[in-house]
Amino acid sequence: LLRIADAALETGHLTPAECGACSLSVLVCANFITVANAGDSAALLVRGGKGKVISTERLNRELSANNPAEQSRLRAEHPHEDDVIVCVEAVGGDAYDPAAKLFSWLAQT
Repeated sequence: LLRIADAALETGHLTPAECGACSLSVLVCANFITVANAGDSAALLVRGGKGKVISTERLNRELSANNPAEQSRLRAEHPHEDDVIVCVEAVGGDAYDPAAKLFSWLAQT
């Protein structure tokens, strides 16, 4: 997986973030996978073999101020805080979605 991520960065299909904080934890058991995240981390289930990606599936949703659903949730939970959403410009622009870029790149490899 690290080789895939490195290749995506080297070819320009992903760009490193310049600031921010996030956390992603995954518990893999025989019969289930549990994902917990904070921030815009993407948990991807990548299936494949012999160096070939067969399928990818996103296992979580983005908890970022760029996500409209997350903006609504934050405003509802903090109705009297005008600055609850401050940094909404993502690296790469408003529509920047690193998981979507990685999915697209993986589909082409």
